[in-house]
Amino acid sequence: MNLPERIFFTGIPGCGWSVMAQTIERIEGFNTSDRTSDRFFSHTSGARHMGAYFGQGMEFGLDLNPDNIDRPWTDLGGTRIIKSHDWALHLDEIKQKYPNDWIVLVYRAELISMERWLGAGGFNIKYPNYSDYQNEDIMLKHMRRCNKAMLDFSSDYQVKWSHFTNDWLQETFGQKLSNFNREDSDILITVIK
Repeated sequence: MNLPERIFFTGIPGCGWSVMAQTIERIEGFNTSDRTSDRFFSHTSGARHMGAYFGQGMEFGLDLNPDNIDRPWTDLGGTRIIKSHDWALHLDEIKQKYPNDWIVLVYRAELISMERWLGAGGFNIKYPNYSDYQNEDIMLKHMRRCNKAMLDFSSDYQVKWSHFTNDWLQETFGQKLSNFNREDSDILITVIK
């Protein structure tokens, strides 16, 4: 299967999207040269952040020019997953500027996502930095706005939402992974190619 140069990956905080991105990066052909010790966070809840994050108040901003998008990687070969909660609000622009790249959307309801995010550290998460969201009320409003934007965009493309399973990986990326045993009934994922 021919993979794109980039996959723009988005979901709201606490939806489980980071673990999904890390799982996908185990597939042959993915580039993880954006991972450094400064770009790592792990919590006792099992939440982990690895590699570069883009967005409001994050290490890398929302500038969609390649100079910004490609900057965190020390090697530009392979497929790079470009992660941001805020891509949800820029999906039309991404599709227009990068028509050959893919977009992955991860959906989980806001209240359970907020609970999971707070349980993983919330505003005390060391990487990436969430301080620009200021408080839980502002974060919840942002989550609602992002989820609505993803649902509206996916409706325009009439995509199929699925659970994150090994069968979905096979269908989407042409590979299954060993030691993969994850299915969250309240999380949905889709890809726009």
